[in-house]
Amino acid sequence: MLYAMMESDLHTISLMNMLIKYADDTNLLVSSDSDVGLVEEFNHVKHWADENRMVINILRTKEIVFRRPQL
Repeated sequence: MLYAMMESDLHTISLMNMLIKYADDTNLLVSSDSDVGLVEEFNHVKHWADENRMVINILRTKEIVFRRPQL
């Protein structure tokens, strides 16, 4: 509950991107046609974490790329 209250002010820079929050886990979704890229969004999340004295476990951080198959 405390984490949910703390991260309530964490939002993406772009409205095209999305944060999915569950318990103490947060997923950042960045579309390939977004006006703000993955690096800028992730830096924004890292800055938020620093300001809130939270640590992002980089060893458990993953990047997954989904692509639509060409028809």
